[in-house]
Order: sequence, then C-alpha cells, then structure tokens
Amino acid sequence: MKSLRKPWLLLCLFLPLSALPGCSPQGDDESEATFEKAALTLKGMMSYKERIALPQGSKARVWMRDLDDPNSKPLAEDQVAVDGQVPIPFQLSMNPNSIQKGHHYGLSAEIRVPDGTLAFATPEEVTVEPFGISLIQLELVRVKPKP
Repeated sequence: MKSLRKPWLLLCLFLPLSALPGCSPQGDDESEATFEKAALTLKGMMSYKERIALPQGSKARVWMRDLDDPNSKPLAEDQVAVDGQVPIPFQLSMNPNSIQKGHHYGLSAEIRVPDGTLAFATPEEVTVEPFGISLIQLELVRVKPKP
C-alpha cells in the first residue's frame, strides 16, 4: 500500500507546476503569438558633425533592409521634414514577421536639400539587431557635390 502513495504524492506535487508560465510547452506558443501581433518599432536619431544648418524644406530619409538578400527592398522606411537642426529623430515600424532569424539587417540614411541634391548620407549600412536596440544613433557624413 505504501508504494502506491508515492506516485500519487509525486503527481500531486508536480502537476500544479505545469500550470506555471514557462513550465509548460504551451507557454512558448503563447509568447510567439503575442510577439507576432506586436509591431516592431526602431527609434533613433541621425546627425552629422558639421555645424551647418540645413535649408528649409530639406528631407531626411532612413530605411532598413535585409543585408543577406542583395535584392531586398526596404523592410521599413521613414521620411522626415527637417527643421534645419540636428539631431533628427526617426522611427521605423515594421511587421516582426518580416525579420528572419539568422539574417543581418542594416540601416541607411540620407538628407537631401529642397532641390533633391544629396547633402549627407551614412557612409555604409549600419548593422543592427532589430530586437535588441533601444535607441539608434546614425552619424551621417557630408556628400561632396558632383561637378
């Protein structure tokens, strides 16, 4: 009779643990479903070192793309009207399902003056981890005008 009590005792002790979050295989499904519903947003500032005010009507643009796919289109893009001063805030919103595990992602940015001439740009794509960033700082460099 004693040997029958031990399995029941163990069952009574460990059964309530399966209801705790993370102790049940269903907990992972719930977190993935919640993750898929939320929009992914990256926020940051772009700036440049030169002490030059931008002309009124200038526009800044920042975008993110998949660096592992050379033909990829931007996954997210933001265009901002510039008031002449830096830093310039930006925000990229995207569907988290567009981010693939194991892929690398990069941000690029540019500032154009009102006539469309490129004035500042990131010298190369800045690699980012979309799920691990709180605030992104992009440093743009002056683009020399073409003669």
